Amino acid sequence: MWRQCYQTRVPTATNYLVLMKTRCCRFVCALAGLSAPAFASTAIVNEINCRATGSTPDGDWFEVVVVGEGTSSSTVDMRGWQFRVDNNGTIQQGYVKLSTDTYWSSVRAGTIITFCEDNTGPTGAATSILGTDNFLTEGWGHTNIWAGDTTYIDASWALNDASFPIDERNTQILIQDSSGATISGPAGEGHVGYPGSGVSATEIFKLEADPSPAITLTSAYNDGSTDTFGRPNEWSSGASKQSFAVFIPEPSVALLVLGGMALLGIRRRG
Repeated sequence: MWRQCYQTRVPTATNYLVLMKTRCCRFVCALAGLSAPAFASTAIVNEINCRATGSTPDGDWFEVVVVGEGTSSSTVDMRGWQFRVDNNGTIQQGYVKLSTDTYWSSVRAGTIITFCEDNTGPTGAATSILGTDNFLTEGWGHTNIWAGDTTYIDASWALNDASFPIDERNTQILIQDSSGATISGPAGEGHVGYPGSGVSATEIFKLEADPSPAITLTSAYNDGSTDTFGRPNEWSSGASKQSFAVFIPEPSVALLVLGGMALLGIRRRG
């Protein structure tokens, strides 16, 4: 297991530079007795289902990735964060705010979060907190949130609108913190700096690059024919795939987890 974990921990050039920049910044700030600055894009839009049919689930959903500071040890306090859905040139066609549930207080970098309008198949999926956990080997896990779930969504918020239209008519997602300050976006078809050619009713809006705090609106966002709901994005017919390697736990953490699992097994056998 450890050998596999070590071999998969190979960041891309972009993520490596972000990682080195983060560590150097922390080192310099520590020498100067200062606090390290916060990164603006601690979460990014990763995928929007613009398809009329053919996706899994086959309904209105969008996906974000928590990137924190671009390191495996970073977490993000997302309590009270807001996600705005703009559509067809009209702002705020949907708006949800995260609750103050303890889960949101420390969300691990590398977490893929999907938001579904419906909570049952085939058009939606029920809430599942880290239903997939591949952090130890691949650096990512998946949480799905049903937009009507009052445990994780603040349904009492005055602007709450969990019925959001997502389609091929320039759907864009804006991520805001609890104060309403922009974290990322609005990102989607036709956004400012969008390098793609457009998203049709048979396509997905997606990020075709490794997730990191370095992602901006001019990054490699594009349209594609395949969705990867709750998993790393793929493109070029599956030839290319997002890497979350920078979010794999540091060796000491991984060994500690494995050691704890081994001790637990010994105690159970005893």
